[in-house]
Amino acid sequence: MTAPAARGPFPDLRTPSDPRGRDGCAGYAGAITAFLRCAPPGTLNPGPRGGDQACAATRPSTNPPDFTDRVCRPAGARMGGPTAATVTFYRKGSTMGNMPPDRNALLTFALGHQDNWKSRASQIGLTEPEAEAVKDNAVAVQEQLALVASLRAQSKAATADLTDRFTDLRRSVSDALRDINAFAAASSNPSAIYNLAEIEPPQPRSVLQPPAKPTNLTFTLDPATGGIIVRWKCTNPQGVFGVVYTVQRRIGANGPLTTLGATGEKRFVDTTIPAGTSLIVYSLFGQRGGVTGPTSDAVQVRFGTGSNGEMIVSSVKIAA
Repeated sequence: MTAPAARGPFPDLRTPSDPRGRDGCAGYAGAITAFLRCAPPGTLNPGPRGGDQACAATRPSTNPPDFTDRVCRPAGARMGGPTAATVTFYRKGSTMGNMPPDRNALLTFALGHQDNWKSRASQIGLTEPEAEAVKDNAVAVQEQLALVASLRAQSKAATADLTDRFTDLRRSVSDALRDINAFAAASSNPSAIYNLAEIEPPQPRSVLQPPAKPTNLTFTLDPATGGIIVRWKCTNPQGVFGVVYTVQRRIGANGPLTTLGATGEKRFVDTTIPAGTSLIVYSLFGQRGGVTGPTSDAVQVRFGTGSNGEMIVSSVKIAA
């Protein structure tokens, strides 16, 4: 890959695979896929084996590596001496470890550096157009952000205003339709009025369908409560939902009919059976809103004792 053109006081950028170096700076072979940014001529004096001997890592690279700083010294001089200098190996495509990670941080970084870079361009390896470009682009971003914020505020206000306009429109259309319907209802020929208005006459409200008749009542003992679990089936018409079932009973064949409770399930537990009861008659019906469905067939439930003394339950449907 061709190295970028040199800028400012740094006359050369070389790949680390180039062992020759230039202007007193040796390439560093086998480091990371990177460019070696060399210091000005005369700053570095690599040892006889080039960068491998003259350079020592002073900061570990990131993973994946972005850069590695290496202090280069004259051959035979102690590391960190007065003639030592630092060069940095940058990963290919790297932003030298300083590029902010997001847009807001990038703008803050550019605003914080633009004046310094412009005033010291020649001292830090920048041309004046480069430094000016950073400042100009930062200002352009600021202006565009302000424009976007303004447009967003305008859009929000416009959306709220549009919602109000639709509310007004709905109210006016509703008022007009109400008056047309009233006028047509009071006329001798409502159809003619609706034809003139080019609208459909109001449709009669659909009659709310009642729930279906509950069937297949079954009864089992509830070991947890000692009560009776009543279950049933009910296939309601299409569109009939939200049915609440009311369960009723009689104690004895001719006792008064009482309501036990209501449930939205097809299951009810009767836990209020008086002691010594031998026969109960159960029935139930579904209700939806103010519409009541037909009552189920009444079913007699008898209680007895099995051969082992256990309680048994038997049921018989009562003929209508």
